[in-house]
Amino acid sequence: MLVDGVAAISPLPGAEAGIVAFRTGGVLHATVITKATFAFAPDAPMPRVPPQPLLRDEVHHGDNPARSVRFTSDLVPYLARADVLFTGHGHAPVARLQVHAGERMLLDKTLLLKDSRGAQRIPIVYERAYGGPDVPDNPLGMGAGNDEGEPTILTPGDPRRPAGFGPIARAWPVRKRLLGATPRSALEGRIVEIPPGFDGAYFQAAPLDQQTDLLRGDEHIVLEGLHPSLPRLVTRLPCLRGVARIHGLAAFGVPDGQPMDLCLDTLRIDGDEQRCTVVFRRWMNLPHEQALEALRVVAGVEVAGEPLAWFDPPRRAAAPPPSSGKRRPLPTSTLALPPEVQEAPPPRPALPFRAGFLPARQPEVATPPPSPVAPPPSPVAPPPPIAPPPLLSGMPLAPPSALSASNAAAEVDTLPEVQEALPARTQAPVPARVFDLLWFDPRSLPRIRRQPAWRTILEALADEPLDPDIDDPELGFEPADMEERREIFEVLAHGPAQGEEAIREAVRSAIRKDGRFVAPLVLVEGEVCLWFDEIESLQALVAVVAPTAGGDERVKEAVTAARDYLSAADPLRDPVAARELGAAIESAYAQAKKRIVTPAEVALRTERLLLEHRRYQRQAVFGGKHLRGIVQIPGEEHEMPVYLPEALVEVLPMSTRFPARLVAEAHLAADAQAAGPVALRGVGITRIGSTDGW
Repeated sequence: MLVDGVAAISPLPGAEAGIVAFRTGGVLHATVITKATFAFAPDAPMPRVPPQPLLRDEVHHGDNPARSVRFTSDLVPYLARADVLFTGHGHAPVARLQVHAGERMLLDKTLLLKDSRGAQRIPIVYERAYGGPDVPDNPLGMGAGNDEGEPTILTPGDPRRPAGFGPIARAWPVRKRLLGATPRSALEGRIVEIPPGFDGAYFQAAPLDQQTDLLRGDEHIVLEGLHPSLPRLVTRLPCLRGVARIHGLAAFGVPDGQPMDLCLDTLRIDGDEQRCTVVFRRWMNLPHEQALEALRVVAGVEVAGEPLAWFDPPRRAAAPPPSSGKRRPLPTSTLALPPEVQEAPPPRPALPFRAGFLPARQPEVATPPPSPVAPPPSPVAPPPPIAPPPLLSGMPLAPPSALSASNAAAEVDTLPEVQEALPARTQAPVPARVFDLLWFDPRSLPRIRRQPAWRTILEALADEPLDPDIDDPELGFEPADMEERREIFEVLAHGPAQGEEAIREAVRSAIRKDGRFVAPLVLVEGEVCLWFDEIESLQALVAVVAPTAGGDERVKEAVTAARDYLSAADPLRDPVAARELGAAIESAYAQAKKRIVTPAEVALRTERLLLEHRRYQRQAVFGGKHLRGIVQIPGEEHEMPVYLPEALVEVLPMSTRFPARLVAEAHLAADAQAAGPVALRGVGITRIGSTDGW
């Protein structure tokens, strides 16, 4: 594809544009590509928004090539049919996508969304659909001879058929086999070399049931269960038309500024971002590579009722040195931007494509007279045949714009290098408090969603775009867990914390008139303290003191008494006795004259040993073993008992105290010796860090 500046293209405002060169049957072609983006508008035409940059390669979820594809490459030589694609989330139990052209239904597809854990908003990714390594239509799916669980995105009436609305990766067997004997590298050079008999269906990224006739630009789109907040969205494309003007080929028989209509062959619908992107393209025959080097194009997307600001493209500089024919390395970004043009002394040739919202300035450079060439051959269509509009329709040319005349007179360079044109990133202030989600119990999510105080937070979250670093499945979590993780994190970070009296009132309110009680959910912020087990603490103290006693008899006697107690056959040991024996060792050591280290150092070593082995107190309550501790709420007089699942022993920070926010069930006291009437059983916890001193 054109990566060495062999052809120049300038996008009209509000669009992106690019050129792909390909050769088939010995005939050279240039494909003009332009794209634009439009925002959802319920029951109305969609307004234009800043365009998505041209995509040079596939963009995978989480920027991870091992995952399914989120967006396909724009740099495709031709498409025989239109690809209609959707990415985003769906709401259980049914998601439906429709595209209408007038009274004609172009696409009507339904997916079933199921989740045993009660998640209502589910990411529609192929990882959650039926498939597996041996399924060519979906090698990333689940349920086909593996132990990863059952699919939750299903095809109605055929649960063993891969289901989804997104693009098919070119590396998947169902597409890769269409290459036949053609190496993919042949399709990635400076000029794409398409051999005779090549199956052009390889370039189609949409599932077969999402490929339609070429689009008109005024289609109605209906989304059911696919919008963040609306159960049903009806919107439409605002009468779009892809247009281009061809320059630089007068010597080859093409009038300068000749108009060309483009074909709408890609519609990408992004449910999470609430926008649609359309891609138009059209190829033309060229007699040889000299014509390709002379070609200059202005292209964009016209909206009915909005005049286009046509301008004259910058003239070409002298031809750059011959290209190696290989693609240059791509930048490591989610939306890959074009590379720099091949290095050459100024003035520089125009890039093959660039960001449409970037200012374009290039000094005019005299074009050397072209050498005599043969008349252009008659058009030869690449396979597979399509029915595009007339190659060069006879539209009248618009007069040169005042802006282009002004730029030419001032000789202003209007095409900066790509890196300079990118907006500088500003460093956002770092919040003083940092929330680190440690754990949550997904079984509590249905109750959390029903809490009035938190429902508003979750409803607002549905309108927020996904955070790629927090909400994406590439973080090592199963895609099915991501929506739950996103919701609990939002509640823990932004929910209002409750004090001791509010918690007790919640417990009182949870007692029914007949005395029945269901533990309410509360949100608590404070310092969590986990106590060490008394028996384990005595063992650690003996392990630290014994080698450092220095021969003191009183210390030896205290250590011997503790060892006798710990080695007793009776498995039941009194924790009070363990504390008393530990206090005797500490007292004896503090008075010893021949000790090797200080009592303070002994205490530090003992605590470190207990922390490294996570010797916290455990208590069998609420149907299982839990870590036992307390939470001190700021400004409250009393501490509250808190219990966390034993499985968190290696998840929690290696500290006896840490600030945290917890969503917890407020139970009646679980221990008769507890000081207060309420005990908290955590169902979600995030620790609170500080950026002070960073």
